[in-house]
Amino acid sequence: MDYLSYLTQYPDRYQSFSALTERTPNLCRYIREQELFDQGNSFFSIGSGEGALEIALAEEYHSPFEVLEPVPLFVDNFKQLAKEKGVDKQLGEVHPIPFEELSDYKQFDRVLSIHSWYGFGFNKELLQKALSMVKPGGKLFINIMSEKSPVYDLSNMSYSEGIDLCAESLSTWAESEGFLHSFDHETAVRPANLFFHDDGGITLNAKNFASFLMASAWDDLSVSEQQEVQAIFQRHCKDNAVHIVSGCLVFDKR
Repeated sequence: MDYLSYLTQYPDRYQSFSALTERTPNLCRYIREQELFDQGNSFFSIGSGEGALEIALAEEYHSPFEVLEPVPLFVDNFKQLAKEKGVDKQLGEVHPIPFEELSDYKQFDRVLSIHSWYGFGFNKELLQKALSMVKPGGKLFINIMSEKSPVYDLSNMSYSEGIDLCAESLSTWAESEGFLHSFDHETAVRPANLFFHDDGGITLNAKNFASFLMASAWDDLSVSEQQEVQAIFQRHCKDNAVHIVSGCLVFDKR
């Protein structure tokens, strides 16, 4: 099964992944601390998913925005959430197509790719396209998993292709191609009891977390694979917390 089909068929596993990483509050805090947004900045999100981060940014910065998301279920959920949060009036066009197919677009103060660059890899043309959508003086912000994260280790065990790209290798490649940018890490520190039972076994949410990244139902994994998943979570558990690290690439448009 390809990754997109798996994502569409098992949204509960994606939701477990998103909940355990607390991606939205962590990235909102990072964006605030790094001053990556100004009030009123327009933005475009490549692969917005269900749009929790985008809606939070629209609320905080009173931003007009557009999104691209090819998964129909995510588009429907996103539109509903935008309406519930009262930012539907700030929302422009929702593009329900792959980024590769986007041809008619405007420029924005900020362009975001939050855990969506995995399928693009080391594609110079698509990186140039994303930068062409940024207004002069604006920024392109790409956030994907770090090689220091359990997400990376689990993705390398995946039965699907296209989700094993890490931030460090993307940054090294982009620099080699002349795309100047800053690079930083953002870490979500999550309580160990979200991943482990008292007896050391892993929780249902942790199993769904791994299943999402590995594109396989937990019960379809071999015993050795299940043991390796548990070992991965244990390796990334420090001070009674699991550390989930992502990499942040910021490209300034001159």
